[in-house]
Amino acid sequence: MGTTGRVTDVVIQAVDLRKNFGKVIALGGLDLSVRRGEVHGFLGPNGSGKSSAIRISLGLVRATGGTVRLFADDPWRAAIELHRRLAHVPGDVSVVRLTGGESLSMDFVV
Repeated sequence: MGTTGRVTDVVIQAVDLRKNFGKVIALGGLDLSVRRGEVHGFLGPNGSGKSSAIRISLGLVRATGGTVRLFADDPWRAAIELHRRLAHVPGDVSVVRLTGGESLSMDFVV
């Protein structure tokens, strides 16, 4: 349920999502809809926008254009609330050699 109080089966909705870094187009117009219970993956070569799409969807990076909603909220504006509902294990973590599942089950104190 988003801050608007709506309950929806769509948990991720991206429309024409774009990210530029200067003149470099990192993400060129992603349209994506993920419903509750579905599993999706991002496949593509280096530099094709996979990480940018995920970082924008998590509210870690601001999009250059387009819109994204995570649980019906804008992840940039509602990042704190959204991060209480999800887990993210970045692929470039070099803490310890753990599987994704092991990483999620660890309790980190910062």
